[in-house]
Amino acid sequence: MLGERSGGFYVSQPVIAEAVATLVGDRVGGTVLDPFCGTGSFLWAVVDRAKQLDVPVEFVGYDVDQKVAEAAAAIGRQEPLLTTIEHANAYDVELPRARVVVTAPPLGLRLQAPHVLLNGNSTTDGEAAAVDLCLRALEPGGRAVFHLGTGFTFKQALDRYRQYLADEVRVAVLVGLPSGAFPGTTMRSILLVIDRAEPGETFLAQLGEDWEAQIDVEGAALLAAREHLDGGGPTIVGHA
Repeated sequence: MLGERSGGFYVSQPVIAEAVATLVGDRVGGTVLDPFCGTGSFLWAVVDRAKQLDVPVEFVGYDVDQKVAEAAAAIGRQEPLLTTIEHANAYDVELPRARVVVTAPPLGLRLQAPHVLLNGNSTTDGEAAAVDLCLRALEPGGRAVFHLGTGFTFKQALDRYRQYLADEVRVAVLVGLPSGAFPGTTMRSILLVIDRAEPGETFLAQLGEDWEAQIDVEGAALLAAREHLDGGGPTIVGHA
């Protein structure tokens, strides 16, 4: 179980990690990257999925905290699939090309130096820069699954970047979560799925108090999101 692997460090909630792995879907393969891995909750959830699918995968993670990175590396050494965890600041290193990216970037981080986004704009917003770095690393046909604060969806300074994403890649799923999905905070958040593919319609859902049941592996919202990802169906709004 994911909770048993935490070693006492901060980890994402198991229901979030399992939902992220489920949203990866059949893209598991090649390199799976988490540039802000913490103790690796998202990576280990995708490891479990890769073992079920019996596909060759390499897992790569980075964390800026040395002790946390060491804890994740120790967990990774117990896994049967090739796993490399490095102590590094993902904003400062060249990320490897990846078939899959799964990550929850730091909340509320302001960068000391501006990051130039893919559309040419600059930002010191840590989450926006993290999304941008991940998409730069994503291979054509690959998939990125993010857990982000809701600010990414409405900050006026990011309007042009969000429009750029809508025009250039497939913003496939956006699920709004109430406070509680980020442990220890009251911040609302989103699950965001972006495919490095032609633009298409977006599955939209805003969840309420039953959010954990909705994004469980058999939850209605998660199943509907998976159906949209696999079939490219129409935009769906609801599941409150």
